[in-house]
Amino acid sequence: MLIILILLSIADFVVGWKWGLRYQGAEFTHVVCGVNALWIVFLALSFARAWRKPPSFRNSLFLHWMLFAWLAWYAFPYMGELP
Repeated sequence: MLIILILLSIADFVVGWKWGLRYQGAEFTHVVCGVNALWIVFLALSFARAWRKPPSFRNSLFLHWMLFAWLAWYAFPYMGELP
């Protein structure tokens, strides 16, 4: 699931990049892209680490909370015109 979401997030950035530059500005678009990349690296490393260790409820809860926090905040930002 994480790999599919990462690929969809990258595709969303590729498609919406010019709209982000046009409507949100270069600074916002670059910062959101950078923060998104950091989230992706953090989640990939965390899932890889969790894959090797025996599961625990606390680690699973934290990892899933972080995944859905990324999805809510940075995975698919709105790059179009604001109403």
